[in-house]
Amino acid sequence: MSETEAKPSNLTKATIAIIAGNVRSAVHYENPNDIESAVERMGGRIERLDVYSQDLLTLGSIEVDAPQNFLIRTALQVGPKNTLFTVAHEIGHYILHYLYRNQFQGAQIQKMIAYRGMKGRAESEANVFAACFLMPKNDFIEQFQKMNGSRAALSSHFGVPSRLVASRILGLALAAPDR
Repeated sequence: MSETEAKPSNLTKATIAIIAGNVRSAVHYENPNDIESAVERMGGRIERLDVYSQDLLTLGSIEVDAPQNFLIRTALQVGPKNTLFTVAHEIGHYILHYLYRNQFQGAQIQKMIAYRGMKGRAESEANVFAACFLMPKNDFIEQFQKMNGSRAALSSHFGVPSRLVASRILGLALAAPDR
């Protein structure tokens, strides 16, 4: 079966968080500057394209042809923090909507393509994966407390936009420490 778009895995957020943590450990992802190496360790590569001179319809996408053979595309015009989240989001599609569906749900997907910014459950799952991969719960809580809940400091530490830090704070139901 050949698919042209990512189909949801229908996993819970808690299960996606566990998978993201396992992938993070397996590819030895430690810091925002290591995302390209992590992708390479999974068998993929990243290509950065100029949205004004290329036929790029989105700010990010992934094309998977086979296990350990995928291409993530991002836009040069997007800042490093948004690019990092986009790459992690596309890794989420690869793990949840290609590998997981093939290996554990018997999907037999030959090829998958996903574009950043699409709507639906598969996109939400990839967002949850990205947040958990880049900002693991225990580390995030520890840093949140150490940094007195500073979104700017957390954004810098994890390499993601402050709006994503705010979303992670909300998702983990954290409150700023008493000062």
